[in-house]
Amino acid sequence: MEAIFSYIGLSSEQMTQGAKDTIIHITYNETNLLDGALNSVIQTTKLEMIESDSLKKLITNYPTEIGIFELEVAEVKGIVENDLKQVLEKHLSLTDMLPKENPEYHVIKRLGRKSGYDALLKDRVYQKQLGRQAVAYRKIIDAGHKIKEQDPGHRLKTKNGVGISL
Repeated sequence: MEAIFSYIGLSSEQMTQGAKDTIIHITYNETNLLDGALNSVIQTTKLEMIESDSLKKLITNYPTEIGIFELEVAEVKGIVENDLKQVLEKHLSLTDMLPKENPEYHVIKRLGRKSGYDALLKDRVYQKQLGRQAVAYRKIIDAGHKIKEQDPGHRLKTKNGVGISL
């Protein structure tokens, strides 16, 4: 993300092929949270076996924090898939998106419209969406840190002295 901000103001001649590839291949990666063990504790009588009231509170609040995290992730996905890709499609050519080493695309690459990196990087809508994405990523990182701080993924001591591993 920071790399793309550093390209703003550059001409296409000043950009490396790697920089252009970074812009072209902006993607969203799915996040899968594994919380089955935690849900098992919350939805069964295992929670009653935990001695610490503060730990019980953390465990019961954990799904709320996960929900907030998932909302932030969905926001980034929407920005990338609905907003940024539309602006990219307006300025970038199919010729830059096709595999470079495949000879089947030689004619398209030779005759196709050239990408407008200069116009893309000056496009205010593109810049705004990059800013929105950066803010959303910051929220994801903050939510992730909050979850990590509350992560009950260590051994818990129960009232009868038996350990539960989450």
